[in-house]
Amino acid sequence: MRLPLVRFLAEGVFASSLAGRAIASVAGARGAIFFLHRFDCFPGQEAGHRVEELRAILDAVRRVDIDIVSVDEAVRVAIGQSPARRSRPFVAFSVDDCYWDFTSICLPVFLEFDAPVTGFVCPGLVEQNDWFWWDKLWYLASRARRSVTLEISGITFHVPPLSSAEGTEALNRLREGLKAISHDQRTHAVQQLALALDIELPAAPPDEFTLASFDALRAAESPLVQFGAHTMTHPVLATCSDTEARWQIEESISRVRAAFVQPSRVFCYPNGTQADFGPREMRILDGCDVAGAITTLSGALLPGSHTGQRHAVPRFTIGKEPAFAVRRILFGR
Repeated sequence: MRLPLVRFLAEGVFASSLAGRAIASVAGARGAIFFLHRFDCFPGQEAGHRVEELRAILDAVRRVDIDIVSVDEAVRVAIGQSPARRSRPFVAFSVDDCYWDFTSICLPVFLEFDAPVTGFVCPGLVEQNDWFWWDKLWYLASRARRSVTLEISGITFHVPPLSSAEGTEALNRLREGLKAISHDQRTHAVQQLALALDIELPAAPPDEFTLASFDALRAAESPLVQFGAHTMTHPVLATCSDTEARWQIEESISRVRAAFVQPSRVFCYPNGTQADFGPREMRILDGCDVAGAITTLSGALLPGSHTGQRHAVPRFTIGKEPAFAVRRILFGR
């Protein structure tokens, strides 16, 4: 749920700037990177963060003088390479995938608060005007008129229409199951589902699933707005061959650096859980001149806390961490 964090920011410790400053002075440079995904989405789609919630978060943080820094700076602090000697809590915000709503809906709110934000993009999908496989799943399930059963890599999945009582849960099971197989197998599974449901997948993404174009992203770049690499096509890296994993990482970093004036020097793993990357990916990143890489493994940041783990820097999901966890992250209590 998103609401506990918003309530905490609006009604809890943050509600009194005096109390907030007092806690901040004790907590020191404890910080966190948060990540977001979609914003004010179309009805029936993935529940995006509402603009008023994002505005409430940024307003509350600003009122108690917690520093909002770039993702690059947060990583520099964590790996002990920041030139600034931070004594106050800090937060950084990242947005994964950069759909159209990042530039159109999310970004104006960050600019309103003069707050840095970093978007992580998949250049291969942007350049080809392609769309993410999980969006294709949602598109098919939301238009299904009957249930189908699929066998994928020896596992049987029952996929009812999304409108049915068990539809959302079944779709989530299928999505998680597809993360465990290769990109080619996953592509084939989505095609199987389309054929079984007799639904044609558009070659170009429908409006709600469109990614921000490079023109839009370049126009948005500023001292407050950076962009970083998120692989070429958002595979689960752990399921890729050595050659594919290297290409996904190295090529995406190269394309992002060519596209932007001041690209982020931080790489963002797709999915980013413990099972999605490992020593192989870290070795590849060692040769890419990046400051570090961010995950979706929950964890707070302290100066030098990840000096030996620069390719496994944690982030918290806004909306999934309860209020007590956020309090512990920022204030150590």
